[in-house]
Amino acid sequence: MADSLYSKQSFIKEVKDKRMSYILVAKPKDHKLMMEWVSEQKEMGNVSRIEYKDEKGREHGGYKDTFWVNYFEYTILADNKINYHNSWVTVTDI
Repeated sequence: MADSLYSKQSFIKEVKDKRMSYILVAKPKDHKLMMEWVSEQKEMGNVSRIEYKDEKGREHGGYKDTFWVNYFEYTILADNKINYHNSWVTVTDI
């Protein structure tokens, strides 16, 4: 487990190379593009896998060395007020 500073490609590579599992905080301010994708997928009702192609058809998010992660978030509401919210990424395979 680690905070959002560690949920980056280079650290995930090290962890995967050691065949370890991980749960890493993924704060929206640290992962703007990923959070945009998650938001768009939520709006479309499809959050199983996210890939992006730009207007020229080039793929993004699916580069040869890019790792796929599972993204999840958790929110606690009380009286229609958010008391706690956080999001994480975790291993898809080892």
